[in-house]
Amino acid sequence: NAAVEAVLVIRYEGPSWTEIRDSAGQMLISRLVGADSIEPFDGVPPFSIVIGNARAVTLLYRGQPVDLVPYTRLNVARLVLR
Repeated sequence: NAAVEAVLVIRYEGPSWTEIRDSAGQMLISRLVGADSIEPFDGVPPFSIVIGNARAVTLLYRGQPVDLVPYTRLNVARLVLR
């Protein structure tokens, strides 16, 4: 399934504002994503990521879960995945 094969997969248990840019600065997403969604992304890393309502989101990068806690302030995660 395409969602499993994507480089970056985000699962939303709750609504979340999501912004992701690829290595060229191209915006892959910049919108509010609803609860119970799965969004796959492909592109060239590094990815610059901002995720609102971070506690309601699970992020998989190259099939591995990414702990958002160290990148989260006021429930907004900001990180770069290389």
